[in-house]
Amino acid sequence: MGNCLTGNIPSLTKMPALTKAWLQENRLSGAIPVFSGLTSLKLVNVSGNQLTGPTPSFKSKSMNLDMTGLNSFCLDVPGAPCDPRVNDLLSIVEGFGFPVVFAESWKGNDPCNSTNKWVGITCSGANITVIDFKGMALNGTISPSFARLRTLKVINLSYNNLNGDIPEELTELRNLETIDVSYCCDGCERI
Repeated sequence: MGNCLTGNIPSLTKMPALTKAWLQENRLSGAIPVFSGLTSLKLVNVSGNQLTGPTPSFKSKSMNLDMTGLNSFCLDVPGAPCDPRVNDLLSIVEGFGFPVVFAESWKGNDPCNSTNKWVGITCSGANITVIDFKGMALNGTISPSFARLRTLKVINLSYNNLNGDIPEELTELRNLETIDVSYCCDGCERI
């Protein structure tokens, strides 16, 4: 509670005796994991974080759930799925550990809504055409989920601290004109 923790909430399904999870007032981001199978869980408080994705729905009537505060769920309806573009974008930033910068600006269920600018995202109509995450201090790996956004023309991940391989799935992006992953490795050995 209030420890400035960041990143996503891990799956708690291997903790069958858990009865209370107080996670409020941190900087947790990403989607809330499925808590199915945790029949002893009676209280979950995730208020005051930067959680994204679908608003969770819990089947247990005896569970006390508090999700008030800063959270950025795509819809207010528990269990309703997010727009597929939102899911794809969340899957992409999962490879970077769900940085809070995205949760702070990615509000609602339409990344192409002109009144609610999503950081790093440019659209043409309802199509995401540019992902520009240049110099955002991202760590982690490049997600194959970029390939789900078939209308992408530009991917700019330069000046971050990324590692691993460039996913082969990116070769499926027939509209891609530019991919920039330059200066993405701080302290890597050069061959």
